[in-house]
Amino acid sequence: MYWVGPILGFIGVVCLLYGFFKNSRNMLLGAGIILFLAGSLGDFLQGFKAGYVQSPNQPDSQPNGEA
Repeated sequence: MYWVGPILGFIGVVCLLYGFFKNSRNMLLGAGIILFLAGSLGDFLQGFKAGYVQSPNQPDSQPNGEA
């Protein structure tokens, strides 16, 4: 999951430069969101994967034990 941060960071910087030179506020907003995700999405995906692997795989059972 390491590759998520650098790829999103690169895309965010490209969008940031494009939005700055074209004076596009919506592109600058999108670049800010992408750069925010670049710093946090990798850790979130690692934690989600670890939690999913450790969870019991019982899709047919009901939470209160009824069938």
